[in-house]
Parts: sequence; structure tokens; C-alpha cells
Amino acid sequence: MKYQALYRKYRPSKFEDVVGQDIVIKTLKNSLKTGKISHAYMFSGPRGTGKTSIAKLLAKTINCLDIEDGDSCNICRNCKSILSNECTDIIEIDAASNNGVDEIREIKNKITLVPNELKYKVYIIDEVHMLSIGAFNALLKTLEEPPSHVIFILATTDLHKVPVTIISRCQCFEFKRITDNDIVSRLEKICEAEKVSIDSKILNRIAVYSEGGLRDAIGLLDKLISYASDNITMEDLNEICGLLSYDYHEKFLNLVFCEESLEILNEIDKIYNQGKDFIIFTQELMILIKKKLIDSLKNNLDKEIIAKYLKLLSSFNDMIIKLKQTDNVRVVFEIGIISLFYNKNDIKNISREINFNNSNENKEKSIENTKELSKSSKNPFVVSDDICKSEDCEKMKLDYTKLKKIYINNTFVSASKDKKNAVLSKWHEFKEYVLDVDYGAAACYLVDSTVEAVGDNHMILSVRYDSSINRILENYTKIDDLLKKIFNKSYKIAFLTNDEWKHEKNNYIISKNSIEYKYMDDSLDNYNSLDIDNIDDFSKDNYSNEKENDFHDNIVSEAINIFGKNIVEIK
Repeated sequence: MKYQALYRKYRPSKFEDVVGQDIVIKTLKNSLKTGKISHAYMFSGPRGTGKTSIAKLLAKTINCLDIEDGDSCNICRNCKSILSNECTDIIEIDAASNNGVDEIREIKNKITLVPNELKYKVYIIDEVHMLSIGAFNALLKTLEEPPSHVIFILATTDLHKVPVTIISRCQCFEFKRITDNDIVSRLEKICEAEKVSIDSKILNRIAVYSEGGLRDAIGLLDKLISYASDNITMEDLNEICGLLSYDYHEKFLNLVFCEESLEILNEIDKIYNQGKDFIIFTQELMILIKKKLIDSLKNNLDKEIIAKYLKLLSSFNDMIIKLKQTDNVRVVFEIGIISLFYNKNDIKNISREINFNNSNENKEKSIENTKELSKSSKNPFVVSDDICKSEDCEKMKLDYTKLKKIYINNTFVSASKDKKNAVLSKWHEFKEYVLDVDYGAAACYLVDSTVEAVGDNHMILSVRYDSSINRILENYTKIDDLLKKIFNKSYKIAFLTNDEWKHEKNNYIISKNSIEYKYMDDSLDNYNSLDIDNIDDFSKDNYSNEKENDFHDNIVSEAINIFGKNIVEIK
């Protein structure tokens, strides 16, 4: 018989075999018992937690001819047909590779056909968040009024990328990460069935390494069995995963506590030369520190030790974020570790000494130049102090609220795709400042933002959360300075959430057909004299049905020129 991967071989055949998703299983079984079957389901959660497995089980159980206590019998004609993968009424679609409008329209055309052999025709669409906007729109009407013989099961690892209009038409289930104990228990059963002898400590480490994903854990076990079929050891696991031993983690952590900088750098050389993953190594250090922190709390150890553990956890967590954003992981790791031993203020002072060659005259000139630059800046949100005082920040946020709408308007006046591409071509340079003492926070905010539209002197950036904008405004001075470093000019920026940007973009596309956007004076001095009503939110009522006929000929082409073809959506 052809070899079958363990995660496929031991895929659950009944609901009772599913691990770690008790609430989901109980709800689905009760709905099957009572016959309350929804026309569409949405399964969301981390990878490897059972979304696709349960989708297949649900498709089988719905069509089972002899359901027993809300579970399939696995012996009836329909169950056997589904288990043998010979049934044409269960259609699985990978949205990652079939994400266009045509694929969804093909579904729409075929769903009216009755099932060939089952009671229900079931469409399982995996990674549904990968569908294009057009495909989602094509799917929307189908989900709203599907034929009685069709059921949709949608699965995704990124629910926030799925339009709310799709989510609202589905019965949603959130899958959680599977606990380490449940993963170990499942791995033990598989090892017993495969007649593989393996130490429980190895299984525990596999569970920790898989981060709540059972499929990843089973896949790793499969690889281990292939690598060392007899007498599997911890060294075998470390070798194939690029891990280091627990003893080594203890040794390295002791060097960190003792602040042995040179020895630590030597050890980092060894880790790098062995080809180990610094991100995984940092994560495992955090696991060890967390364990020691818990032990310290239980044993009421010195508060200074506990505080040091907390500081290390916070520092390593920040380091992981930076490691994922850089190609120079070794340098970032070295800097992150060594910077634990030095005060940031000391580093600032040393930097000043180097830059100005210990010359008080040069220092004074630099300070004067900085003041003049701040005074001459046309950006109303640039304040001269390095640290923004609370009252300054509040005033700055109030001023920004007044002028944000004008910034959006002025961006649209002169925006073009070429200007946006020119900015994007240099955007990666902000990553070089992520570890900078002065500009690190500002660089992180810019790296996490999305460039939406760029004009001559204004731009619109979007962020995921509204709370991010509040923190961005507190760092506006540094952001402005950093933009000048990269682009040699100052931009006035409107920061919007993703939802706000969609709203502004659609309003522009709709309203441009009837209202001419004009450049407006964006200085605070002239704010009170501006006709702000001219840039308030527009609506479709602003233009007539006759004008709408010319919409696609003129406005779409201009919108594409500003935003790009892929993100222009006309409804």
C-alpha cells in the first residue's frame, strides 16, 4: 500500500475522535440531532487546529443515512462513498489558488444542479480570506439565498480579512489552539498504533514547538520517525528542528544574568555557525524565563529577581518582533542582548560624544541648528522638545483632528500612482531605523502603516487599529524627522484606520464625478477661515443618475491612476 502521511492517516473519522475543540463539536452534534442545519458555516482559527477535518466530518455526517447521537455511522452507502473520496457532491476548493471571480461564478452556475447521490451538495472553501474582492461579491448573493440542497463550509486562518457581509451570513465557529496535554495524548496514541517507542519528554517538546497546532505536531512526529525510526532521542528532535538543548538555554541565560558580554558574543557565533534559528532560540529562552518566573513567584523569591525576569521577557518579546522584520537576524540579536546591559541614556550620550568629537562648540551649533529647523518647519505638529509633554500632545491631537480632513483633501488633489510608487520604493529604508535609539518607535509605526495615496506634499497612511493613531500622534515629531531623512522633504500625513480609508476612498471615487477637489490652505492660522463644509463626507446624492452614466468612462480611470487597479472597487 502506498505510504500515507500520519496527519492524513489519523485524520478523525468521527466527531468523538476530534481533539481540543469540545465546544465546536458539542454545538455541531446538537444541531445535527435536532435537524437545525445552517446553510453556511464559517470555521476560523490558527492553522492545524482541525478546521478542515471538522468540515469534512460535518459534510459526511449531514449526508449520513444513519446518524447515531449526532455522529456519522461510517458504514452506510453515503459514508463509504465520502470516505473513499469518490463522491462528487463534496467539493473542496483551495481559495489560495482559486481566488478569482470566474471560479466563484462557476460555483454559482452549478449549485442549482441537484446532488448526484447525496442529500446535500457541500462546498468546502479553505483559506477563504484569499478570495479577491470580486470573488467575495460573487459569493455574497449565493450565500444569502442558496438552494436548499447546498451547504457552504468556509475555513480561514485570518477572519479579519473576510468581509463582514460574508461573515454575517454564516454560522461562525472559532477554533482555539490545542493544549500541549491534548497534543501529547494524541501523539502517544499514534505512537502506540505505529509501534514507535519515544520518550514523553520528546513528545512534550514537540507539543511546545508546534504552538497549539496538532497537524504540525503530527507532521513533526512523522519526520522524526523517518529520520530515526528506532530509539528516537531528544538530540534527533533538536537536529531536525534546529533547536538547542534545555541545558544550553540554561547556560546562555546564566551568561545574560551575569552580563558576560564577550562570552555571549562567542556563544552567538556558535549558534550562528550551527545554522540555528534565532527566532526559535529567543522563543525558547522566553519559555525558560517564564518557567523560572512562575517558580520565583511560587517560592516568594527576591522581588529584584522577579523584576529582572519580567524585564527579560519584555525585552525578548520586543526582540522577536524586530527579528521578524530584518534580514540581519544575527546582528539584531547581538544588539538586543548587549543592549540589556546598558542604559539607553548612556548610549545616547556616547553617540553624542562620538558625533561631535567632544567639542562643546559643535554641540552648541547642533542644538541651535535643531532649534532653527523646528522653527522653520511648516508642519504644525512638530514640537521642539524630544519628549512630548502631555499638554503639548493633547493640543497637537486637537490640531490634527481639525486639519486631518484637509490633509486628505489635499492628498487627493495631487495624488498619483507614480508618486505613490516613488514613496514605496524607499519605504523599506525605515526598517534600518527600527533599532535606532532615537527613531526606533517612529520607524516601527511607519513600517506597520500602509501607504494608500501620495500627493505633492501630503499622503494618507492606514493602520489596523484606532489606538495606534493615538500613539503615532505622540511620536509625530520623530516621524516627521524620519520622513525628512528618507525623502529629503516634509509630508503632512493623514493617519486613518483601514475602515476610515475605505470610506474616504469610496467617497472620493463617487464624489469626483460631481465635485471638483481643490487645494486648500492647511495652516492652523487660516483654519477658521476655511470652508470646511466643502470637504465634508460626500454621498451618492451629490450627483444625478445622468452623471452616473459617465462614471465608468472618466472616474474609474482616474481612480486607478491614484490607487492602482487592484484596489479600486465600484459598487
